[in-house]
Amino acid sequence: MNFLPGNDRTVYLNVLNLIGTAVSVGLSLLLLLYFIRELYGYFIGVVMGEFAVAVIFFSWFFKQYKVIPARASGGLAIQLIKFGLPLLFSESAFLALSYLDRYLIVAYYDEAELGLYSVGYNVAMYIANILMFSISYAIVPIYVDIYGGDGSEKTEAFLHKCLNYGQMAL
Repeated sequence: MNFLPGNDRTVYLNVLNLIGTAVSVGLSLLLLLYFIRELYGYFIGVVMGEFAVAVIFFSWFFKQYKVIPARASGGLAIQLIKFGLPLLFSESAFLALSYLDRYLIVAYYDEAELGLYSVGYNVAMYIANILMFSISYAIVPIYVDIYGGDGSEKTEAFLHKCLNYGQMAL
């Protein structure tokens, strides 16, 4: 999905996300309230909505780009895996820290305290995500355009300036 903003398809990405969210929520509620009437119906609806978005995205991608796996560089793939492996562990640790605290709260307190904590935590994360996603969706097409037109030096200067502004905001 991050491929779209880099190709000036931010509007398509936003429409796809909006439709995916609407389909996920609609199917989830429909299955939960009318058909399955169990909690797992909600999750089935979410999975079906996400799967529909994935099908739409991949159909668009493979219509736009011809992918030939035999042309992929094995050496580059190994380098990318070596580069991404620490990021995978970092993301896994982040997710563990984000969700294990909820189990600890239930273990030491009750569900009411967990609900209060979860609402506060989620509202703060929604606000942070709105800010970060809007900035990241705007910045990717800009630096891709700068890189294509002016090269890596101007792109590095732009990203350095953005990083400085970001640090000042924190």
